Amino acid sequence: MNNTAEIASQAIAKHKFSNKLVYLPLILVPLLLIVSEVIKPWIRPWYYLREGNSLLDQNQAQDSLNKFQQVINLQRDSATAWKGRGDALFTLGRYSGALEAYDQAIAIEPANVKALNNQGKILYQQENCHRRSKLINKRLKSSLITLMPGVVRV
Repeated sequence: MNNTAEIASQAIAKHKFSNKLVYLPLILVPLLLIVSEVIKPWIRPWYYLREGNSLLDQNQAQDSLNKFQQVINLQRDSATAWKGRGDALFTLGRYSGALEAYDQAIAIEPANVKALNNQGKILYQQENCHRRSKLINKRLKSSLITLMPGVVRV
């Protein structure tokens, strides 16, 4: 009888321990997400990009600009954030700032066709023919590089 009670208590103790192991992933996963977000942010930038694009679609360019700036503060090398910043500034009519933002996006990602295209629209509005022709050449080169990597050199 004593042996049975001992086996039962061991089984109960083992069962209690195995139940506690279920909580381990529930603790570790959020902890790992927090640590990764602190070391190299990716959740907040993704969220801010989403919000920025949504606000831009709703014609709330100033609020959108703030969201894109938050992404840039977290990830200076985000071509998408710089392009979004350029789009917001373009919508606000702040063309020189938009051109600078598009320049940053293109410097990070030379084949960013949307940034090149929007930059061309601004230059067309400003009737800046010389810079526009340089931009067209740059766009053609980036298109050729994308289509024929290794064949065309910059």
